[in-house]
Amino acid sequence: MNIPTVIASRGKPVKVTLLNANHCPGAIMFLFEVNNRKILHVGDFRWNAGIMMQMPQLKAFSNSALRLDELFLDTTYCNKKYTLPTQEEAISAAIKVADKEVAISKKGKNNKTLFLFGSYTIGKEKIYVSVAEHLKKKVYVDKRRYRILSSLEWPKERMQIFTTDKTETNLWVVPLGTVNFKQMQDHLEESNKSNSKKALTAPYGRVVGFKPTGKYLSSYCLVIPLVISSRFTHSLTQIHKVGRTLDLKIRIKGH
Repeated sequence: MNIPTVIASRGKPVKVTLLNANHCPGAIMFLFEVNNRKILHVGDFRWNAGIMMQMPQLKAFSNSALRLDELFLDTTYCNKKYTLPTQEEAISAAIKVADKEVAISKKGKNNKTLFLFGSYTIGKEKIYVSVAEHLKKKVYVDKRRYRILSSLEWPKERMQIFTTDKTETNLWVVPLGTVNFKQMQDHLEESNKSNSKKALTAPYGRVVGFKPTGKYLSSYCLVIPLVISSRFTHSLTQIHKVGRTLDLKIRIKGH
């Protein structure tokens, strides 16, 4: 990361530098230098000036110390219909809802609540980790996800928040597509089967789903528009901070 590497392309040297995309873990942007031309391909990224402008390459483009010739903007939410909150606002909203549901769960034994956090194979970690840290609870992940998270080389203290034992916590990470009416009920029934093996453990009576996505809305669970990609309007307002030359070629690919 941030170290230029020279590769051969059609017999010509091309310098490639990997830059942090501030997206899901491991996401990168590619900066290509071909002869005197500089080309930035962002892929899915999340713009944050405080983070991105710490990179010397982007900072150089911003203050015109270097010229950026082409920018390939390829981001999921690069569409004006997506007006989403910041990631910090989304996380704050999730914590607020979790606090409210925890308060309800304390009003009676039949209100014991199971929290489900939808996630892809990788990504969405900030939502469930933030809620878990706030509630001072562990998060259940299956063994496959635990191995993947372990490969991220997070600090030991961070990894201690995860457990592969469903009976240790009421915060579960599940596949994003299962946060729906039918399958949330399936998770609830599964959780009570697991808890039935532990003496003096009351069954769950409620289930709350968190679906971190900006793609659609729903009435059966909390849909958190978690911004892991850049918002449309914010992306466009930042373009000229990256490349100030008037003849900068901008190529946008939407999803």
